[in-house]
Amino acid sequence: MSYTASQLVTLACQICNVPGRTSQVGQFLNMILADHAQTMDEDTIRKTTTLNISPQAIIPYFYALPSDYLRFYDVFYLVSGEPFYLNQIELKDLDRQFTGSGINNYPESFATDMSQNPQATAGTSPSISFYPPTSVPLAVTVRYRPQTADIVTPETSSTIPWFPNQRILLKELCLEAGSLADDSRVQNWEAEVERRMKKYMIMSDDTEGFSATVKLDARTFRPRSDFPPSKKTGF
Repeated sequence: MSYTASQLVTLACQICNVPGRTSQVGQFLNMILADHAQTMDEDTIRKTTTLNISPQAIIPYFYALPSDYLRFYDVFYLVSGEPFYLNQIELKDLDRQFTGSGINNYPESFATDMSQNPQATAGTSPSISFYPPTSVPLAVTVRYRPQTADIVTPETSSTIPWFPNQRILLKELCLEAGSLADDSRVQNWEAEVERRMKKYMIMSDDTEGFSATVKLDARTFRPRSDFPPSKKTGF
């Protein structure tokens, strides 16, 4: 059984004996969920978007990313069914690239700008630029970690919070609710949250069946599978 937002808020208020603070504790719930999205790489909330890119007169050209974009997971495109993954570079490295005529090709790298006002759309949004600039229209897949939306009036909401471990969530809520009432149990709850979070982070990683691989920097050491596509895919 999963508790709804209102049930978690009510339970935290009961544990901390602050029955009249449901609105404040509901706000705490949204703050906790937002903090987890910003500081943890949770695959449960990972999203995918597709960007249709094409040759542009402006170099570098920035394409708008979703407004909830926080950080990337992977970026790739397909050529004749074969995937090509792009390497992330810093904006300063993008600025160092040659931008003269004749550089259009299949993109090998990308850089993101979290404050850029992209040329493609009106309004400020996170954005992404590719290098070399594409010479042909491409559909680029971007998997990313998002900033989750707040739960509307969580103290009365039937929404189930996205964070999977509700015991940790409840203890974190008790931490915040207890601070409103100077509850002496706050330090114990804080230690319990830290202990449970460490265990959760270890066990939530669904990679136990894979051997660990040390990878060389793809920008310097390029295996055959990472070469950019040629005019005839498959080399």
